[in-house]
Amino acid sequence: RNKMAARGVPRRVGHLLKRAYSVSRGSEDFKHCLELVKRRDYEHYLCCLLLPKQARLAAFALRAFNVETAQIADSVSSTDIGKLKIQFWKEIIQDIYKGNPVQHPVGATLSVVSVSLCMLLLKPF
Repeated sequence: RNKMAARGVPRRVGHLLKRAYSVSRGSEDFKHCLELVKRRDYEHYLCCLLLPKQARLAAFALRAFNVETAQIADSVSSTDIGKLKIQFWKEIIQDIYKGNPVQHPVGATLSVVSVSLCMLLLKPF
């Protein structure tokens, strides 16, 4: 029996996440996300390691995005700079959904995850 299905993950979701994971597993973008979460959010890093390997890519991409956006308030000296950083991430998310290439490592990993999940949602069951 399929291990992912045994954990309650539908077969199609497991297949697409597995494919996304195998595509990005060796990439520098994924490694960047993993290291970022390990450095800045160690508790969630440990939790993500407990997930099935097919789900780790999505988990680390989302956690890295969370780290990047959560640290904005603590890392800026003025509100205007904070707004610019929020706008930067807003544009990355817009580029992902428009299918444009994303140059930021966290954004690129999120793009791989979102494409895989969108393919899942667009296919009839």
